[in-house]
Amino acid sequence: MGVGPAPVTRRTETPLTLALVIAERWAAHVAGDEAVDRPEGRSSRPVAQAAVAELGVPWRDPLPVTFAHADGAWRALRWMTGVPGQEAPFAVPLRNPDGILMTAEDLYEQAVAAEPWRYRLPEERIELRNLVDRDARQSRVLADQVVDTIARVEGRSAALQR
Repeated sequence: MGVGPAPVTRRTETPLTLALVIAERWAAHVAGDEAVDRPEGRSSRPVAQAAVAELGVPWRDPLPVTFAHADGAWRALRWMTGVPGQEAPFAVPLRNPDGILMTAEDLYEQAVAAEPWRYRLPEERIELRNLVDRDARQSRVLADQVVDTIARVEGRSAALQR
């Protein structure tokens, strides 16, 4: 959502609002309930349709997808909308609250502040330095991939609009 059609309903409304993302999340939930390969359970369609109506967004039936697709979309949308306790469904760059990538020094200070007793010995601090250096490099790679993906999608969108 936001860069292309929604993952379960393929809706394309703009501007993208929180209500539309939540509606898509509900549709993903229903798609998982109704997937042919789903675990046993009941459909949440009536509850989902009522919740989406309360948002003031028209209901859009989900396309038939596998349970894994629906579950992945649901988890990603929960994370995107800031549902507490939801882990990122994929690796994301490590950022400070202001959105700037965390440096190895930021990660080191954060780890020591959280558990100072774990890093008393020099070899423990060396091991931590190696870990945060690796994590900071990986974070930079992920951030570069995000920028590259956005550029490719925007380029494709511009090409499609011609």
